[in-house]
Amino acid sequence: QTEIDLFFFFFSLKNTPRPIMPPTFATVFRQGEFDALSKLGIDLSKVLHAEQKYKFLSNLEAENTYLGQTSLISRHTKSSSSGSLEFLLFNTSITNEAGQLICECSTNIVVRNIEKK
Repeated sequence: QTEIDLFFFFFSLKNTPRPIMPPTFATVFRQGEFDALSKLGIDLSKVLHAEQKYKFLSNLEAENTYLGQTSLISRHTKSSSSGSLEFLLFNTSITNEAGQLICECSTNIVVRNIEKK
């Protein structure tokens, strides 16, 4: 609950009543994307965040435990005379302790100036 309260405090969200949890709080379960980028040897300074979507099937609740599982769905490169861009699509499924799907997160990431090997 502490992280949720801090989120609302830092963003000065004083709506009454406020939502149980902000929709973008699901981002904390996307650590697998950063782990994958590291394993792929991608320099984070070259990463551009292109798009992020959330599909909630149920509410995230502070008193529950959740698991985020990330998969790399697609990866392709486009080249030009000025360099290249790599496009990665990640999907993170968030489940509760019973294994029930609560939220799906989709993230498009662009990596700029990939060196040709």
